Amino acid sequence: HEQMLLADSEHGVIKDFEHGDMVTLPIAWFILLLSCGPSAGLVLVTLPVTLLGTFYVLDQLATGEWWGVMKNNQVHGRVDFPSFTPAIFINMIIAISLDYGLFMLTRYREEVLRAQGERVPGKEEEEGIRSKFWVNLKAVSVATSRAGRVVFVSGVTLGLTNVGLTFCSVTVVAAIGWGGAAACALAVCVHLTLLPALLVVLGPCCCMPL
Repeated sequence: HEQMLLADSEHGVIKDFEHGDMVTLPIAWFILLLSCGPSAGLVLVTLPVTLLGTFYVLDQLATGEWWGVMKNNQVHGRVDFPSFTPAIFINMIIAISLDYGLFMLTRYREEVLRAQGERVPGKEEEEGIRSKFWVNLKAVSVATSRAGRVVFVSGVTLGLTNVGLTFCSVTVVAAIGWGGAAACALAVCVHLTLLPALLVVLGPCCCMPL
């Protein structure tokens, strides 16, 4: 009976997380759209990449592919993830990705609007697309150097906090620590590399209100 109760509770927890994601994710993305404009659509690219990358890392940890040792026909050194932890990791990744996306895209939008206010009437028609490209490139550069610093420090701090959980003797807590650390590392990497690259390529076409 105890095993049945545990299985039912785990199933209920997973369902609750899934229902919560279906409600909160569209609302959160709509708020991001209001804050950052069309560039918020790029989060729909960075979020799946962060999810896939994180779960690839967790798969390697769970199977012991990276530092597992085979002894007596058993793999030692792998991480045991309870069945409900992926739902927690998905929520964590969504929150981190939207947060870091907000930092980067808000700063990017501010730089674009500032350049919009400084441009000389009539000059942009002469320079055309080339001027738009350089304005976009400068906005991406400033956003990455300034907001990117905030993203990096935040990710390192949060990641180290989760690494501390891995030293706990309780398996569930340690597993959440491993997953949280992986989510932070992947989110920082994606938002400091892929997101600026997408802004450079797609910014002049669909992300700049010019």
